[in-house]
Amino acid sequence: MIGFPSVGKSTILSHFTKTESEVSERDFTTLTCIPGMLYYNNCKIQLLDLPGIIEGASEGKGKGRQVIAVAKSADVILIVLDASKYKEQRQKILKELELVGIRINKEKPNIIIKPMATGGVSLMSPYKLTKVTQDDVRIVLHEYKVLNAQVIFKDDYDVDDLIDTLEGNRRYIKALFVYNKIDMISVEELDRISKEAHSIGISCNLNLGTSYFLEKLWEYLALVRIYTKRVRIEIKFRKGNHLILTTR
Repeated sequence: MIGFPSVGKSTILSHFTKTESEVSERDFTTLTCIPGMLYYNNCKIQLLDLPGIIEGASEGKGKGRQVIAVAKSADVILIVLDASKYKEQRQKILKELELVGIRINKEKPNIIIKPMATGGVSLMSPYKLTKVTQDDVRIVLHEYKVLNAQVIFKDDYDVDDLIDTLEGNRRYIKALFVYNKIDMISVEELDRISKEAHSIGISCNLNLGTSYFLEKLWEYLALVRIYTKRVRIEIKFRKGNHLILTTR
């Protein structure tokens, strides 16, 4: 869980797990990563309560780099927002994650770059490219000291996607926007939030939306619970004139 201070991350951790994370009205109550174990569909899911980040976290402010480094290794990022002031918080968090190379709810670009000995830079694609031109690709590759290469776009990508491919260190992670404290906003505002992509509203204090939260988390983790069937083994052997059959 990642978010600004006092958005309710510790409350969520305490509600869904047996871990007691300190809850307070003051900012920066959580100063280190606190893990908790969530049980759902007979599976264990580790939920991490990260310290609140501040604007400029990607530059190291408030130990932001360490916090975001943990998020980079997660299977799903829960971006926890205060439902009463989420607009500004959401944009700032997305910006900080973007700056450290985390791409939210986005597929990795299928771009192939084949270095060549000669011939300059050529661009090929089975699709009509509307976001980039041959000159754009050539200029970007020259910035990365690639003077001769064959570039193949497997979809209609833009310059940013090409740069991400050249950098090679981007992380593409699923994320769920968790709007906490929905009991503090109007029904109309909650209805509008619920219609946004990758979004869910909850209130731990009133136990609103908590069951649906678990369902969505399970969906985004793409986990499958498999129950194996017990193997039956039959052993036959003779003892004198009798045939004995045992089953295990």
